[in-house]
Amino acid sequence: MKILEREIGSVAYAENQTRTLPLPRNYAYRCLDLILVAKLSREIGSAGTSKDSAPAQLIKNIVIRANGRDVIKNYDMETLHRLNQIRHHTRPFINADAWALAVTSAVDNEVLQVSARIDFEMWDAIRPIDTLLDSAGLATLELIVTWGTGADLMDNNWSGEAITVHSATLYVASVESVGVPVGTTFMTNKEYVIRSQVTATSNRHQIFLPVSNLYRSIVLKTHSDGNQVNTILPWGLTDQNTITIASGTEV
Repeated sequence: MKILEREIGSVAYAENQTRTLPLPRNYAYRCLDLILVAKLSREIGSAGTSKDSAPAQLIKNIVIRANGRDVIKNYDMETLHRLNQIRHHTRPFINADAWALAVTSAVDNEVLQVSARIDFEMWDAIRPIDTLLDSAGLATLELIVTWGTGADLMDNNWSGEAITVHSATLYVASVESVGVPVGTTFMTNKEYVIRSQVTATSNRHQIFLPVSNLYRSIVLKTHSDGNQVNTILPWGLTDQNTITIASGTEV
């Protein structure tokens, strides 16, 4: 099989709106490469910090949907950016130092960039191509983007000064395999996010996972006050929180 790399298109910012980009249905997708370019301004604040990997939070949700109903991928861009770091052992490109400055400094017309990759081929596998997304037989294939607002880039302690999104565009490119032998079948590499709120009064929090799936991995990502933190799940000898995966009485 040959490799085809091409630019597919772009999705322009629309505050709190959902936009759809039809994807070509010719070949077998290995991945989609995304880069978000945003021009932002922020007034001087008195409290709060920017969230991890901002401006990724401008994209609240990314969905890959086939045949109008089959959801293959479903996550936010902040999570996807960090998943890429785990899977590919290096953090994707990000240019956002100006936004990460203390909130007591104003940000004026800064152009920020953050990238991510949607994988269809299986990462760190003996045969990554076993899970390519063969688009030739699909009726439709769509990238669905739900945009947020400038305030989504700040944590819950943000003092609320104005944030202006002058412009933002998500650029999409693909890596595809051409010449898939007739009759080849692929497994489907599905990914989705389950969000669960932990209450302060509960010392035993349960998250129910879908059954009948063959899980490659389960990634846990914790947030507090709207920002990613590493102080909730086990990370040191002084943290006594534990994680258990159980099916009925079997642990």
